[in-house]
Amino acid sequence: MSIISLISCEYQQNNRTSLMATSAVRYIGNEARMSHLSRGVLVYLLSYFAFVMSGTNDAFANFRLTTIINDRCDKSLKLETRSVKFWECALWCGRVKDCRRFLHSKNNLMCTLYSDGNNCIVNGDSSGYRCMVKYFGCFADKCTCPRGYYGDKCTQIATDCKDYVARGFGESKTVLTNIQPETSPEPFEALCYLSSSASLSILTRAGSCNKGNFNRSLHEYEVGFGNVPWNGWLGFDKILPLVNKPNTRTKLDVYITTTSEKCQMSYTLFSIGNYSSQYTFYADAFGITNRFCGDSIMGSNSTLNVTGRPFSTFDSDLTGFDCPKTLGGGWWFADDSRCSDSFGTGGAMSHIYWRNTLQNQKINSLTFKISYY
Repeated sequence: MSIISLISCEYQQNNRTSLMATSAVRYIGNEARMSHLSRGVLVYLLSYFAFVMSGTNDAFANFRLTTIINDRCDKSLKLETRSVKFWECALWCGRVKDCRRFLHSKNNLMCTLYSDGNNCIVNGDSSGYRCMVKYFGCFADKCTCPRGYYGDKCTQIATDCKDYVARGFGESKTVLTNIQPETSPEPFEALCYLSSSASLSILTRAGSCNKGNFNRSLHEYEVGFGNVPWNGWLGFDKILPLVNKPNTRTKLDVYITTTSEKCQMSYTLFSIGNYSSQYTFYADAFGITNRFCGDSIMGSNSTLNVTGRPFSTFDSDLTGFDCPKTLGGGWWFADDSRCSDSFGTGGAMSHIYWRNTLQNQKINSLTFKISYY
């Protein structure tokens, strides 16, 4: 029986859906010989069966295979886990309104549903895992949209985290959502902190995550890399449309934790230069907070001032002192043999520092967030 006749037959005999779905997915799901075409058919079938077997209006959904990232930290919003077959996992996600993606292991049949995010995190060997992201469709003129999308047929998208909150999506403290600034050519995923400031992380480092490789080329810093929400760099291609919005004031907040300290620094009128300036760092002033641990960017307390300095990498070094190669990561370095008194892109957490006033204290986590004020 062909795939087309199988679908036709299933439409006429709904009581046999479960058996036929199992057979179809087993037939085209043999990963040892699955072509790109049959993977596409699998995605279509999962969408179709999720629609037929669900009684909810939002159940017609498109699934697509997405990326699995090897890391040990995953803070995305988990809904539920149970042991089911792959196609049952897809149907389950189709029935659950808040399910945006699922991760399934063919080894132990564990299925996990998530309410946000596009990619899946697996710690260690990821063979046998499949990550599927669900894009909701519409039924009877009613739509449930992927995070960040709204409006008729889900055709509009939030421009940033502040816009996301303004659209009435502030249901969680933090969420992975899709956004698209006005000057950005395509949407991308961002981690939004849905407080009053509605900030967004552009750099996140955490000791609980795997050691990251931040000794990257300038091009890689442009497009972004790593486990971006929890242990990665968003990318200048995405950061620039956010920080250089017209008629908008942007603030950079730096959050740091050590064994004994939790502190925050704020830099007002923050902006970044374009490609021709090699992403020069600009800020007007730093703000003192209740948990202030010193300015290590603008030159206070005899520290090096990197305001007005370009971003240097090992393959595009504008320091004259081999700072990216010496420290093992891209950064805004001063034109000085000491390079910088702040550094957030070392491979290991022990290579990250903020010398005013933490000096040589080991940093457990560091986050750069941007917001509008």
